[in-house]
Amino acid sequence: MGPLLWFEIAGSIWMLVGLAASIGETRRGDEWRFVAAISIGALIAFENHTWAIIVFGAVMGTWMWIEGQTRHRSLFLAFTGWLGGGYIAMTSPWPIGQRWDLVFVIGGLATALQGGWEIPFKWSQLHRLPQSADGGNGGLQT
Repeated sequence: MGPLLWFEIAGSIWMLVGLAASIGETRRGDEWRFVAAISIGALIAFENHTWAIIVFGAVMGTWMWIEGQTRHRSLFLAFTGWLGGGYIAMTSPWPIGQRWDLVFVIGGLATALQGGWEIPFKWSQLHRLPQSADGGNGGLQT
């Protein structure tokens, strides 16, 4: 088992611990996070099968879509990156270990680019000047 699959195990455990910490709280999408964590963990048993790569990409893409829906944001780039990464890795002629690496690289890169896209948007929201009583036009008559 390669280092990226150990990362997959750690990620599934991290997701389950996060869900366990929120027991008693009502958070939207927790049931789907649980399903994603269990699905990702179960795919480890099938790491030597080619179909597991595209299923992993689909599960991760679905998880990104669910996270976007629960946070009322579009994570389209991350969603398509994981789905596309799973498909590209499945169809590549490389050995199975390198295919797993490829899906992690493509999906992770797409997720990082999504985050980089979100940072300026969130930064501009945090630093907007509060509107004044005159409607934000600086006292100018229109």
